[in-house]
Amino acid sequence: EPEHQNKLDMHCDSSTITASFLLSNPNSIEGGYLEYEDGIKYNVHQGDMMIHTRRHKHFVHEVTKGRRLVLVIFMLASKI
Repeated sequence: EPEHQNKLDMHCDSSTITASFLLSNPNSIEGGYLEYEDGIKYNVHQGDMMIHTRRHKHFVHEVTKGRRLVLVIFMLASKI
């Protein structure tokens, strides 16, 4: 069983860039939307991608119904 989180507290990712894709149908869940430190909230559609840098503090509201599935990709920049 993969790790299951109902919410994420305010944080910054340690990756250079983070991309996340909503895999669930948003009509089958309640809550679970992404909010940035400045108060901007995102309710995305299935298959939509959110992308941000490590400087963007954010959190995910608690899922109160259903199961929110996301694919998260953490990308690190390296020097050549």
